[in-house]
Amino acid sequence: MGPVRKMASRLGCDSAPNLRRYSLSPAATQVVVPATQRFTGSTRGLAALSDPKLFESFELFESFTPCFTVNAMRDLPFAMLVSGLILAATLPGNARADNNKNKSKNASAVQKADREADAARDKAQAERKQAEEARNQYRKAAAALERQIDQTGNVRKKVEQEIDNAPPLANARRQRELAQTDWDDASRPVLAKLRQQADYTAAERRVETAKAQVSGAGGVERAQLAQEFATATAALRAIESKALEADPAARAAKEKFTAAEERVRDLIAKRREAVERDPRLVASIRELEQAKQEAAKTRAKAEAEARQVADAERKAALEARQKQDLIRKQRDQQNNNKNKGKGKR
Repeated sequence: MGPVRKMASRLGCDSAPNLRRYSLSPAATQVVVPATQRFTGSTRGLAALSDPKLFESFELFESFTPCFTVNAMRDLPFAMLVSGLILAATLPGNARADNNKNKSKNASAVQKADREADAARDKAQAERKQAEEARNQYRKAAAALERQIDQTGNVRKKVEQEIDNAPPLANARRQRELAQTDWDDASRPVLAKLRQQADYTAAERRVETAKAQVSGAGGVERAQLAQEFATATAALRAIESKALEADPAARAAKEKFTAAEERVRDLIAKRREAVERDPRLVASIRELEQAKQEAAKTRAKAEAEARQVADAERKAALEARQKQDLIRKQRDQQNNNKNKGKGKR
């Protein structure tokens, strides 16, 4: 027997004769009113029992339907009172069930938000760890690159010194120095004769004057005076060259020096090629390029990891905010429900 039918039986309303016996008599009032007051807390709840929808929405309607075949208009108020009693008894349980259901749903939502926030935080921590490893790899690669740059420079200097000290270039440089000395000796008496000529001394004074003016000038004026100094110097060298070309000994010494200078230049050009072809330097340069590539690769990886860390931290912060917003929203909703409950009482 269901709870509604049990209550009907206790009230003596499970059959038409019993219902008609209580009907609207004082005895029925003595049974229904105290019971209703016990469930509703006030006789004001009886006013709501005039709504037939409350009666129709419960199982009591099915139990009491046979009781209303006779004198229905007289029996309906009493049936509505009994239905109100059942409503007052069941509504708190239904409210508690709904409240428990909402609490369970809210708890599930918070747990889900917790899991998502924890997952986002763990991912951000893992990304930070990977980013730190990437930065360490880049630091190592950058340090290795610096060491390889120094090593390649040392190899180059060593190879250049070996070639410079080799007989061909060393001899050529000594021959050039000797030719330079011979030319200076041959030029000295020629230049001494020039200093006795008025045009040469005048050219020398113009050079000295222009040099002094350049030293004391600035800005645009300095640039103009520098051009005048260059012109005066060129005029003086032209006078010297003409005199030296006219002297046979000086001309021969100059030609000897020019040939020695060409020999040194030729050997220096070959020296550069020899240095670049040296196996030791070639291997060192190859290692240098590899170090550059490794440094570039690890740097790009470190930058990519840094961007992933930033994205993960933004997501973790967002998940944390969403969790707090959810908790605050649920708390506000609970407070509103409590306030509504107080207002009804």
